Amino acid sequence: MYSEISDAAAFIANKFYQWGVDTIELLPNLIVAILLILLFVLLARMVRRGVTRLLSRFMHNEAVVKLVAKLAYIFVFAIGILISLEVLHLERTVTSLLAGIGVIGLGLGIAFQDLAANFISGVSMAMKNQVKIGDLIKTGEFYGTVSYVGLRETIIRTISGQDVIIPNKEIYQNPMIHYTAHQKRRIDLAIGVSYGEDLEQVEKITLEAIRGLDFLLKGKEVKLYFTEFASSSINLEVQYWISFRTHAEYVYAVSEGIKAVKSAYNKNGITIPFPIRTLDFGIKGGTPLADVLSESTKSGQ
Repeated sequence: MYSEISDAAAFIANKFYQWGVDTIELLPNLIVAILLILLFVLLARMVRRGVTRLLSRFMHNEAVVKLVAKLAYIFVFAIGILISLEVLHLERTVTSLLAGIGVIGLGLGIAFQDLAANFISGVSMAMKNQVKIGDLIKTGEFYGTVSYVGLRETIIRTISGQDVIIPNKEIYQNPMIHYTAHQKRRIDLAIGVSYGEDLEQVEKITLEAIRGLDFLLKGKEVKLYFTEFASSSINLEVQYWISFRTHAEYVYAVSEGIKAVKSAYNKNGITIPFPIRTLDFGIKGGTPLADVLSESTKSGQ
């Protein structure tokens, strides 16, 4: 029993002794590894500042700039860790660490694929500078002004004042109408006039009325087209361009166009007809109402 305890104590003492010897032998490498880590920390900070300054010149999304700068910092620091482990002759640890990171990354990618898709879509949108705060867009059934652009979601404030939170992948993967991309918009104003009007006169007066508006976009011609013979009117469409940044500007331009045309038509006696419905009477139809009433009177009904 005593000999077994003695052997165990000797084994433990030998292990501690061997660890001490190994530590002393690795002490220079350990010092070098620590210095390398400190050096790479400083280098990673310099890279982060450099990436931030560089991206800030081309990108206006602060969140994405910080993200890319942080990833650059982590990448440089990780290289320093791997080199330090190599200096300490821990090659197997490096291999196991890389394998573990790969497995964890794969598991997280599968578990959070929707989150990852929104994140990647947000980064891609920011890199391409597709959507910015203040832009007026329509995606799906939502129409409004962009009030926030994040890495996972975008917030649109609708015309009625409600905020809609939309995952970035829904904007990135689906069609989107960007109304303020070119800061101009065409208004297609639909009008109907009576069948008794002179269409040449209607065209001339309508064009003069619209051309008199003071907010029209220079260099764009006002155009007018007659579109159809409707049930109670001949319909036409007048097209004019405006400088466009907000929905309020569009509504105002439509309103002023309607007022100008209505005023011009009133001055020149042009009629915008009400809807008209013709009613046929009689068993088989086609009989005027006066004849039906006359027959009813004669028969005493």
